[in-house]
Amino acid sequence: MGRTMTLRGTLEGVNFNDIPSEKLILSYESPDRTKAWKVTGAFVWPLDNTYGIPTNPKSSIDHASGYMAVLQTDTIPRTTNEQFLAAEESRNIAWLNASNYQVLNGPGGYQMSGQLGTGFVQGTDMLIDVDRLVTNQLYLSAIAYTASGDNPGTLALSYMVVLEEVKVSNSQSLLQQLKGIGQDISA
Repeated sequence: MGRTMTLRGTLEGVNFNDIPSEKLILSYESPDRTKAWKVTGAFVWPLDNTYGIPTNPKSSIDHASGYMAVLQTDTIPRTTNEQFLAAEESRNIAWLNASNYQVLNGPGGYQMSGQLGTGFVQGTDMLIDVDRLVTNQLYLSAIAYTASGDNPGTLALSYMVVLEEVKVSNSQSLLQQLKGIGQDISA
């Protein structure tokens, strides 16, 4: 077992119902190609618990909203949010789809209601492909959505990614690099 490293930060300006936002969170350059990083944990959560609530709502009703996030090993040019969570995209290595419900709490505003039956960690924990290693770069991409059609602006998402350093052979390193910059494997 190698050393452990955590990456923490905020992805600002995540758009609602639009093109996903993307941020480079790790750029790993080493002359030793026998080292790589394995993602052992990844968590994404909204910085503000009132996200998805429109400032000028079309109606005084409860609001459903959510966000999707992926960790990817290369930048992915996107013109839409379609197939954002696609497993066939070989550059995607972790996925999260989190939805929440804001309940109108009288004239005082909204009360946040998280995913039913989940705690903080379970509602923010990403599904990780355990067979993938980071050999160069790691990106976080995200998009937010609302069911009401209102556009509440943008969302800030906090993240924490836990990485473990692993030893790999030269051929394993090359294979992981090719996977990391590959395209949709179903095409």
